[in-house]
Amino acid sequence: MDAIDELSQLSDSMKQAASLLADEDPDETSSSKRPATFLNVVALGNVGAGKSAALNSLIGHPILPTGENGATRAPIIIDLSRDASLSSKAIILQIDNKNQQVSASALRHSLQDRLGKGASGKNRDEIYLKLRTSTAPPLKLVDMPGLDQRIVDDSMIAQYAQHNDAILLVIVPASQASEILSSRALKIAKEYDPESTRTVGIIGKIDQAAENPKALAAVQALLSNQGPPKTTDIPWVALIGQSVAIASAQSGSGENSLETAWRAESESLKSILTGAPQSKLGRIALVDTLASQIRSRMKLRLPNILSGLQGKSQTVQSELARLGEQLVDSAEGTRAIALELCREFEEKFLLHLVGGEGSGWKVVESFEGNFPNRIKQLPLDRHFDLNNVKRVVLEADGYQPYLISPEKGLRSLIKIVLELAKDPARLCVDEVHRVLVDIVSASANATPGLGRYPPFKREVVAIASAALDGFKNEAKKMVVALVDMERAFVPPQHFIRLVQRRMERQRREEELKGRSSKKGQDAEQSLLSRASSPQPDGPIAGGSMKSMKDKPSPQDKESPEVSGLKTAGPEGEITAAVLNSLAANVPKAVVLCQVEKAKEDMLNQLYSSISAIGNERIESLIQEDQNVKRRRERYQKQSSLLSKLTRQLSVHDNRAAAASSWSDNGAPESSPRTSGGSSSGDDWRNAFNSAANGAPDSLSRYGSGGHSRRYSDPAQNGEAESPGSGSNRRTTPNRLPPGPPQAGSSYKY
Repeated sequence: MDAIDELSQLSDSMKQAASLLADEDPDETSSSKRPATFLNVVALGNVGAGKSAALNSLIGHPILPTGENGATRAPIIIDLSRDASLSSKAIILQIDNKNQQVSASALRHSLQDRLGKGASGKNRDEIYLKLRTSTAPPLKLVDMPGLDQRIVDDSMIAQYAQHNDAILLVIVPASQASEILSSRALKIAKEYDPESTRTVGIIGKIDQAAENPKALAAVQALLSNQGPPKTTDIPWVALIGQSVAIASAQSGSGENSLETAWRAESESLKSILTGAPQSKLGRIALVDTLASQIRSRMKLRLPNILSGLQGKSQTVQSELARLGEQLVDSAEGTRAIALELCREFEEKFLLHLVGGEGSGWKVVESFEGNFPNRIKQLPLDRHFDLNNVKRVVLEADGYQPYLISPEKGLRSLIKIVLELAKDPARLCVDEVHRVLVDIVSASANATPGLGRYPPFKREVVAIASAALDGFKNEAKKMVVALVDMERAFVPPQHFIRLVQRRMERQRREEELKGRSSKKGQDAEQSLLSRASSPQPDGPIAGGSMKSMKDKPSPQDKESPEVSGLKTAGPEGEITAAVLNSLAANVPKAVVLCQVEKAKEDMLNQLYSSISAIGNERIESLIQEDQNVKRRRERYQKQSSLLSKLTRQLSVHDNRAAAASSWSDNGAPESSPRTSGGSSSGDDWRNAFNSAANGAPDSLSRYGSGGHSRRYSDPAQNGEAESPGSGSNRRTTPNRLPPGPPQAGSSYKY
């Protein structure tokens, strides 16, 4: 009974593990919705086979109707739970979470009445009872109607037998043991469980076949696993159907009446089946056999469940790490969490700004691309048009021309042009500001801790954005001051170079005039020499040389104005130098006033602002999202339950592996193949032969020399035992300790 109780606890653990793997809530209400079929026992047999009597023997009370008037006409499900505090006579009926003490006879008569009312038609509605006793193992028994009744069809059988872990009880009376191959219950069990890993055979009513030697021989053959091939892989147990009735008759003898009846049943079976294995006789053997089959079935499921739990545990731990730890319920703890979140935000912000993970590259793009392009697109051609330059210079001279140098006009023109550079500078500041604001938002979203507290996240973003707005205003003032600085003072060396160029130009013009006069004299000499010689009539092409010499060229006429235009125009030194200086200095001002301050002053301002907030305000900001809180609590429950279940199931898995290793290495003391097989002689063969009507291979396939799948020889598995030892043990090779060091040798440490 203790083994069944242990398996019941293991079944509950596996049911909870299945609920966890299915992402269900691990509380009791949801896990109870998932039925555990490991402890389900479905009784299969014909009418009169003794199904109800066998289940009554398991329950320890004659609850199910038996006999001619107690035929089961609908599935009866009895959900048993064991309560050791109850007396052996007490039965507690649980209905809608209410407990009511009843007697076995009252339950039996109630079931007879319900079954009698449904006898007229095909009533397939199941009857469900939930009982608590001290005598029954914690199993869920299903008493099926006789398989030879009309109401039983394949769908009804499949409803209870197709569960992969439900134990199938194949129940046959001892008088029909020799005809076991024709049993429909055996065929159904083989259909749903071909390998017989969840099938248990019960041979009932042994006392009624005590005078039938052939039936007893067949029973002993089945118990010794020497029956037909389809039955050798099924563990069989022999019962006396009236054992519970005997206990009821002796109910006045004391609390130990059931134990006395079960011992009497075993002794009676030993006297009838003299050659059968004693471990397969009676109700106690049936409980042990059920426990063995249930344990074997659980052993098959444990590795997959443990593997799934390990994977689920990793997923749960990663989710808990992402959601963070639970909030501390104190003002100091709340403020510490707030400052820690600011630190996490700082790391993410610097990583996005400097580390290259965010939009920090857009700042460089603005400096190297957008801002220089805007400078180049300034409308300088319109301002440095020749007519505009003339107008500006004339207006600078006033009413008395040439009393004031044209330098004043050029200076005013340069100031007008440099004023245009303020807009690109301001746009560069705004663009960098937008990039920094985007980085702040992206860093806040990338900080896992801030995601848990949306109000605090909004506060952090608001403080950082306000600081960036201040830096933007300072940067605009700085870049405008840079432009005004360049406008306020144009270095005089530019105009000095202008005068030098004018003087150089006049010198070149005089040289050109000197060369042109010399060429004119040479031309006159050539003309005079030609005049002495005959020449063709007609005027000299091009007119006189003097007129040609004195006629000024249009290029020489406009040279002073064009030179002045080039000096102050877009290709001139003054404008080009100033704009290049602005293109180099404005990004420096932006970096100093915005980027560097965002990296230092903004974060310092964030820490100081959060530290200055009052406790009530902090607590209102550090309010975790309820959905996140519920998810964390759920994952924490799952984590603790996963640890508990993994530990429990691992212990059972290791224990099962150790038991399996021991059973494989240790030879059984008494094999069912050899125990008692010779005492029965050949009666069991004759019994099966007559039942099978002379089957040709009935003698050769289940003789005494057959091999059983349930009992294996260690020597056949390559596990020979050492002489003088009952079981294999690990041996340590004989190793001698190292010799002492030689004389004169030294050790260095």
